[in-house]
Amino acid sequence: MKSLMPCRELMVLLTLALAPLAGCQQSTPSQGSGVPTQPAAAEVDAPQSPSPARAGGQLIEETWDAYSMQGSRVGYAHTVISKVAEDGRELIRTWSEIRLSLKRAGQATEQQMTLTSWDTPDGRLVRFESQMSGGQSAVTSAGVVQGSQLRIDTTTAGRTQSQTVPWQAEWGGFFAAEQSLRRDPLKPGESRTLRGLLPIMNVPADTHLEAVDYETVDLPSGKAKLLNVKHTIDLGGQKLESIAWTSETGQTLKTFVLGVQQEAVRTTKADALQQPGDKQYDLLLASTVRLKGALPHPRETKRAVYRAHLKSGSIAGLFSDCLAQRTRPIDNQTVELTVIAVRPKQPEEVAGAPKIQPPQDADSAPNNFIQNDNPLITQMAAGVAPKEVDPWKIAYALEKLVHDTVQNKNFSTAFATAADVARSLEGDCTEHAVLLAALCRARKIPARVAFGLVYYPPQKGFAYHMWNEAWIRDRWIPLDSTLGQGGIAADHIQLGDSNLAGGSPLADLLNVIQVFGRLELEVLEAE
Repeated sequence: MKSLMPCRELMVLLTLALAPLAGCQQSTPSQGSGVPTQPAAAEVDAPQSPSPARAGGQLIEETWDAYSMQGSRVGYAHTVISKVAEDGRELIRTWSEIRLSLKRAGQATEQQMTLTSWDTPDGRLVRFESQMSGGQSAVTSAGVVQGSQLRIDTTTAGRTQSQTVPWQAEWGGFFAAEQSLRRDPLKPGESRTLRGLLPIMNVPADTHLEAVDYETVDLPSGKAKLLNVKHTIDLGGQKLESIAWTSETGQTLKTFVLGVQQEAVRTTKADALQQPGDKQYDLLLASTVRLKGALPHPRETKRAVYRAHLKSGSIAGLFSDCLAQRTRPIDNQTVELTVIAVRPKQPEEVAGAPKIQPPQDADSAPNNFIQNDNPLITQMAAGVAPKEVDPWKIAYALEKLVHDTVQNKNFSTAFATAADVARSLEGDCTEHAVLLAALCRARKIPARVAFGLVYYPPQKGFAYHMWNEAWIRDRWIPLDSTLGQGGIAADHIQLGDSNLAGGSPLADLLNVIQVFGRLELEVLEAE
């Protein structure tokens, strides 16, 4: 048997990174078990048609896993592994589907993801397909190894972008770590490092496996003696840590992602399909970072100084260092952040600030998420201040347009494209951000999205959020169309920015994963 849980843990965690970003808006929204299971009146609807992975080939294994967050059931994973013949050789095809049911500020949202990987029996990637559905348009990717390159085509809303990633023949696919453990199970005290492709983000990364010792673990089927294996994924200088419990034959039967308390456990189909109970996990409430100290007038604050502390891991490089936000290291896990409200002529001088990176071509070009060449978007953009030539006045007017036009402000969509939002005129902060970026670009103003945290008064803390930056003359000016007030105050803390271009734009959101569930904030000054 093969067991393929930890790869999917990263996929679920990425969804949880996107979900809180999509879950913040400034307007009020119209048998013994190793994992807590809650009674339900009905089962979640299972797929109505056979999965693509079950079309042909010799079935090796079919498994079901239940997911929970902080003790509340949030969804399941269904995995099918088959042996197939392709181009005269034997391959292992792994298909895995994840369905999540979450609440954000009391509103339900459903998300679905699928991964399919074709690998050689010794674990080398041949090709893959993936799909993530959270908005009106799914994000689909297909990749194939061609010599020393991995070619990836990513399609959203009918637009396909291609990229190539340097690749080595011995590297694995989505399930590299799990397949390695199955082929050659670890023993206590042993460790190994291998390289594989991260799902959805479509970037290669190292995974370090370290076997600790055997211990007794609770599973739905009863207690079992399993090997505790530490998983550490290297995410470009940052680490994602989890624990897997494996059998003597290398089967992963339970995992736990540190910090966010995300758990997955091998179970039966009937148990995996159980709906969440009444006390459903609310991602917005659970992910809010409580603030120590007072921020009396957050929307009017022009300057604020915060102390940010990461409970585990290094904090270096997690926060943006730019004109609107300066970082000062205190220790390996703590920084002081000075945030100011930036406008076209405020501050007057940029001397002494971190080097300002001017716009790239991708900050103006259409892509899979920001379709500024879409006819509806170009029409919307042209209708605002048509005779105005001052880019700041145009950007301000477009910010207000998005604020006033996207009237159905809800949490039901995880990450729609700008073209989707122009048609539906609904969504939350991510939908506002991609639409405003597209409208600015349609008026020849370079624009990108920024992501991080914003002060959320109902919880007296900071919630994950997405807004924009537009290039005005000599600097990037923040805009937030969920507010529509002509820029932002010092109540926004930036983790990063992205033009959402290329074949793996969601990789830009890795910093959100790093601070999720591990960040502490204190306000030191506010004016």
